[in-house]
Order: sequence, then C-alpha cells, then structure tokens
Amino acid sequence: MAMLNAMLTAKPSPSVQSIVYLLVGANSISALVRFMSLPFLALYLHVALHASFALSGLIVGLGSLVTVLASLFLGPLSDHMSRVRVMLAGTGLLGLAFTAEGLARSLAVFVGLQVVVGIGFALEGPAFEALVSDLTPPPKRVLLFGWIYWGANIGAAFGPALGAFAGAGRHGLPFVVAGTVVMALALLGAIGLRHVPDDHVPEGARPGMGQSLRTLLGAVQDRILLLYLLGQVVSGLAYVQLETTLGQYIGTHTAMGARLFGYMMAANGFTVLALQPLLGRFLQSRSVLWSTLVGTGIMALGFAGYGVAASATAFIGDQVFMTVGEVISSPASQTVLSVLAPANRRATYFTLQTLAYGLPQFVGPALGGLALQTAGKWAVFGGMALVTTTALAFYRAALRRDGRFLRPARELTDAAPV
Repeated sequence: MAMLNAMLTAKPSPSVQSIVYLLVGANSISALVRFMSLPFLALYLHVALHASFALSGLIVGLGSLVTVLASLFLGPLSDHMSRVRVMLAGTGLLGLAFTAEGLARSLAVFVGLQVVVGIGFALEGPAFEALVSDLTPPPKRVLLFGWIYWGANIGAAFGPALGAFAGAGRHGLPFVVAGTVVMALALLGAIGLRHVPDDHVPEGARPGMGQSLRTLLGAVQDRILLLYLLGQVVSGLAYVQLETTLGQYIGTHTAMGARLFGYMMAANGFTVLALQPLLGRFLQSRSVLWSTLVGTGIMALGFAGYGVAASATAFIGDQVFMTVGEVISSPASQTVLSVLAPANRRATYFTLQTLAYGLPQFVGPALGGLALQTAGKWAVFGGMALVTTTALAFYRAALRRDGRFLRPARELTDAAPV
C-alpha cells in the first residue's frame, strides 16, 4: 500500500485515497472472475454449443461491435452526469449478462446477451477511466494506470487457471460465478462510492450531449488524436487474436488443450505482477513515446513467436516475452488520452479509445478464426506481427507532434479546459 500511496502528487485527502484503493481493489476482483470465463468464451461456443470457429469469433466480436455503436451515445454520458452512477450502471448490466450467458443453451440467446455486454462496457469503461483521471494529477497517471493494470493482472494470473480447471471451455458455471461477483461489486460500489466528490468540473464547464457527440465526430480535426487512434485500431486487430484465436488454436491443436491456454494466461498475469512494481518508477523517467514504441515493438516480435511455437514451453515462454512489451506500453496508452482530453471532456475522449478498441474486436475474431481454418497459425500470428509493426508508425507520427510526450512522464501536464 505504501507504493500505491505514492500515486498522488500532493498529500491526498483520506477520502481520495480510499477511492483509489477501492477502485483498484474492485478492478482486481472483477478481473479475476472475468478471466475465469471470458477468455474461454470462443472455445465454449465451439465445444459446448457446436459453433464453428468463424461463427464463435463472430458472436464474441458482436459484443465489441455493440460497444462501438452504443459508445457513440452512452460513452460521453459521464461528462454531464455522475461518473460513478454511469460506471455502476454498466457494471450491473455486465453482471446480469455474464450470469445469463452461463445459463444460456442456444446461440440465439448468446447473440442477445452479447448485445447487453456491449452496452455494459460502453457505459462502464469511459466513466471509470475518466473518474480515475480526475482523481490523479498528470505526473502520476502513468503510475496510476500501471497499478490499475497490475491489479487487473492479479485476476489474469489466477483467473484463467481457475477457469480451465473449472471447465470454462465445456460448461457455463464460471460465467455464472463471474456474473454474480460482478453484480455484487456493483452493489458494494453503490454503497461505498455514494459520497465520492464526483463533480470535479464546474457545472458551467460541462458540455451537453450534443457537444460531446460533436467532439467525437470532430476528432479527425486533431491530427495527434486521429493518428494515435489509428494506431490503436491497427494494434487492436492484432491484440484481439490473443483473446480468441490463440485460445481456439491451443484448445484444439495441442495435447494440453484449454489447460495450456490457462497456464499461458496465468504466466501473463504473474509476469505483470513481478515486473510492474519494478518498472513503474522507471517508466516515469521515460517518455510516453519511448514506452509506446519499445513496448509495441516487443509485442510485434511476440506475435511472430506464436507463429513458430511448437511446444508448451515455447508458447509459455513467448507469452512471458509478449507480456514484457505489454507492461511497458499499456500504462502509457491510457495516459495519452487522459492528458490530451480537457477535464470536462475526458469521458468523451476515452469513448474514442473505446471505439478504437471495439472496431477491431468485432472484425478481428472472425478474421482470425477464418484465417486459422484456411491457412493455419502462421498466417494468423505472422500476419499480426506485421500489423503491429504498422501500428508503430502511427504511434510515432502522433506522439512526436506533442512535446509533452517527448519528456519524462513525470513532467506531464493536462490539456487546457475548453
């Protein structure tokens, strides 16, 4: 906890400290139960409900498509409403949907539930990221997002292994457990966050819904934001293969099956747990540009490694290597949007990031499943290595245009209000 205290520049009030602890802790618990189930969703659809690889990927990706579409209207809500209420509404919907997916017995029902999942993420994500940005000064946001990422990977370290042993690829119990816990977190959040000083921007500075939507549509006028988001779209197309196509391949083409995939996800989590405390302070001394390019470059090499891996040891080793890049780049990517966004439009800007992640998550699983069926794993992961390399060009072009991203992260400052 002493390291977490250092996230705030000034001496924070006990209430703000408590909020940070609560959000990081809840995020960790939520990640644990989500990682018990969601990484196995495509495999569960294929094994238990007999969907093809391509159809499984399409159903999984549907939730992301709905997130993209719903975010256009729901993402900016917390710029002119309570961030806490919007976030908890999304969390509650997710809990209900996960529980129902564990009980569903038809593909048609799953399609409807994936729509609900998409709406839940559209509400929860931008509001959460805007709230934690409001509570943390710019020089400490790389540390903040690093610790949130670290907390989430507590779940990534243990969740997949628990899910694999609980039969997440064969039956729906892990989904019911995940949904029940997430609903409980929403209820506890409604109690524990009811006194949060949620209005961090003067009422007169809060944009209306129409203005927030115009901000979304006007993103193309900001060259830095546009180039950065294009990089996220391209890299997201590759990253989503780790959540769907990789699990499909390992679950059906290796001797250990879903257990190996669970061990790989656990290796990812444990690597984050070990490295994040060591690298957190170091990354504050590096620029956001450096962290983004180095981390993304390592991940590109990691995708190529999946394409040639032929044993359980090779797959797990490459997962650890890939995770090093993720630890370096992930906190920086969240920090960029928090710094570019005016305080009264943070949820709107994080909605843009949701859109950038959501689009490839819709088309990526289906493309990956189709490529796996027709051309094999090298076509999928070798191709994704090239895609990730392309993302480097977009990131470099974007971040070099703003001098704040060329200086050490500890010197970051916020955008001026508009």
